[in-house]
Amino acid sequence: MSLQRTFIKMEGQMVEDRYQLQNLLGVGGFGGVFKGQDVFLGKILRNVAIKIIAPLDIENFAGLSKEKREAEYTRQQGQQRDELGTAVNLSHPHVVTGFHVGLWRWQGEDYLYLVMELAQGTLQDELRDKQPSEAEVVDILLQVARGLDYLHREKRLIHRDVKPGNILRCQEQWKLSDFGLSRQMSDKSQSRTGNIAGSIAFMPPEAFGNESVVSTAWDMWSLGILGAALVDGGRLPFNYQSEMDLMLKIYQGDVKLPTRIPERLAPVVTNCLLKDRSKRWSAAQVIEYLSNRQNTTIAPKASSTPQPVSPEVQLKSDVGMDYTKLRDLLNAGKWEEADKETLRVMLAVAKREKEGRLDVESIDNFPCADLRTIDQLWVKYSDGKFGFSVQKRIYQGLGGTREYNGKIWKEFADKVGWRKEGSWLKLKDITFDIKAPEGYLPNYLFFGKADKLLFWGLDGGMGKVSSLASRLIDCNI
Repeated sequence: MSLQRTFIKMEGQMVEDRYQLQNLLGVGGFGGVFKGQDVFLGKILRNVAIKIIAPLDIENFAGLSKEKREAEYTRQQGQQRDELGTAVNLSHPHVVTGFHVGLWRWQGEDYLYLVMELAQGTLQDELRDKQPSEAEVVDILLQVARGLDYLHREKRLIHRDVKPGNILRCQEQWKLSDFGLSRQMSDKSQSRTGNIAGSIAFMPPEAFGNESVVSTAWDMWSLGILGAALVDGGRLPFNYQSEMDLMLKIYQGDVKLPTRIPERLAPVVTNCLLKDRSKRWSAAQVIEYLSNRQNTTIAPKASSTPQPVSPEVQLKSDVGMDYTKLRDLLNAGKWEEADKETLRVMLAVAKREKEGRLDVESIDNFPCADLRTIDQLWVKYSDGKFGFSVQKRIYQGLGGTREYNGKIWKEFADKVGWRKEGSWLKLKDITFDIKAPEGYLPNYLFFGKADKLLFWGLDGGMGKVSSLASRLIDCNI
């Protein structure tokens, strides 16, 4: 039976009694991707994408003895699982979130699978429909560069396959996906491989040498090719007749840049496409350059002068709450005042002003529209650094679920800066600065008047599940 037909038969199946496979979105050499649902105790928690990996063919090892064949099969399956697991250990606004990796036995075969964030489409899909404007190209490159900077500097990972098909749109954000070819950096920040990996048109000159060098500069070349293609209707910056000719052009650094590349994008493209990899711009340099030249609906950097609010964040409320003040404080970069205003409006929405804190019941019933508005405002004006959804991604990236786990809870608090050297912060120790760790704010709600964290872990010492994390999942935030 063909791979396509096998995956079509999977539609409607439950994976390990937790994930329901709905419609098949696509099939490739690796396997298939389904739209699915995360179902727990009969309740749909969220819509997800589920990547099912085609099982290894034991016949591929026919030349080996039975013992060696089984050992090689186990080794390669473990390698596949490690590659999928990379996505689960990442947490960043511009990297697709992976939730779970598992092994599913179906009709006598073992299938590795990855449950991840559901996207609305790829950059490749969008390029088929329209030519992005100059401002949109800046926006796309800036978001991809931020994802790469996180991979390179925090996770010490090299993606090796940056291309439009691996850049997904998830709720108005562009995110890097597909880490099957990613490689961990060595101590010298580069490694060597004799294998050609990745999509040829986006690979750098060093990929075609006798011993291809893999470093962060690999991804930066790919970003340069992406930039050139985005400003030229998706066309690649090479004149070639065959695949071999294309590889030769790349190896020689024979790049034909678009004749009318926008002035503010030219430095990014040209400095990422330098043949000498040691001179290419880093992701951090691209971010610094484009951040000063951005003219999009993405949030501006914090400043003392309020900026006009772009229309994509609608101040919706199911109870008539006015979020104008919160919006204006965040827009002005007044983080402490905005944090206090967040607590005030949430208490008002839940009718808990007198108590001065939210309890489990009020969080469990907090209106989704209001929670989403508050979160979107924080994410927008912090440029994706702060917000409840950012905290949720970090929490889940560490393995956090609805069930309380003290070890994960402490790891989360360490990562977002709520604990230092093993000790919890006091309310007086909180700093309000855009330079704070990712996910650090908002936190006034969690400390509250009791001067202790309430909802992401222990609630009054009862050890209950994080109500806020659960509510974010329920509301698909």
